[in-house]
Amino acid sequence: MQSVLPLLFRQMQERAAVDPGFFALRRDAAARFQKWLGPAMEDPRHIVVVAEADGGVVGYMIATVEQDLPIYVHDEFAVVRIMWVDPAFRGKGVAGQMLDLAARECGHFGLRQLRASAAVSREIEKHVLKKAGFRAAGITFLRDLRPKRSNAAGSGDRSDTASAAGSGAPAAESK
Repeated sequence: MQSVLPLLFRQMQERAAVDPGFFALRRDAAARFQKWLGPAMEDPRHIVVVAEADGGVVGYMIATVEQDLPIYVHDEFAVVRIMWVDPAFRGKGVAGQMLDLAARECGHFGLRQLRASAAVSREIEKHVLKKAGFRAAGITFLRDLRPKRSNAAGSGDRSDTASAAGSGAPAAESK
């Protein structure tokens, strides 16, 4: 796993460049990831797939098992957390093989779904997932909740009531 970590962080940085609001990394992301990885891998259903060729790592994938709300038929499902393929090996089926292996393993554990996400702007990610048998099942939307900086004096006042003046909609209030 140690040989994969530098590649993993490079992939995370690439994703952060695609959408910093969604994929932004903390300064200590490497240490936090290693701290998370140990306990995460204690569940034998979590999967790390490493693809090798010519004595080196050419791809990796990490999938974890997650719980859904108890209202859904599938209480648990696996999620591809991150996947990377060396650029020299892209287009040669490495990603598909890793996804197929993860799907088989998840099936052996009794899971019925393997989920993955792709950045909206990354058409190649979506293509790889579709080719591996995934289908689009929803879109994640992001609303940044950090306050916007304003040059206007006195604009720091915050209220827990949203103004709906002129919209015809009732005002929303937090309780």
